Amino acid sequence: MSQINGENFYTKLTEWMALSKELARVKEEEITLRKDLFDYSFPAPKEGTQRVDLQEAWKLKGEYKLNRKIDEAPLDAILERLREEFKVDTSKLIKTKQELSVTEYKKLPKEAADIMDQALVVSPGTPSLTVEPPKGKK
Repeated sequence: MSQINGENFYTKLTEWMALSKELARVKEEEITLRKDLFDYSFPAPKEGTQRVDLQEAWKLKGEYKLNRKIDEAPLDAILERLREEFKVDTSKLIKTKQELSVTEYKKLPKEAADIMDQALVVSPGTPSLTVEPPKGKK
């Protein structure tokens, strides 16, 4: 049950706004410090997990990740070449993730949506809040 009422709403709103601002600052600071520590500890990182010894048998574990995104433009030609020249089973090379198009889902007639609902697991997400200043003010 919410501990917010009409008497403390603005106090809680002000607290949330201050914490939200501080969280953004701390997160940015943490990311910068984490990157600096990683770069110092692992000057020639390899993809995957690596460790460096610290004092009293502690270890610093670093995970170096490479993000790989597919460039759609040359993909069909590249997959064809891999199949022909190297006999690669490209059906296992590219994963596809099924994701609901909420826009299209909301256009469904009620009866169709009811049927589609049988294939959905729906749970509440974390709500978002934004305090917007009056127009013309920042």
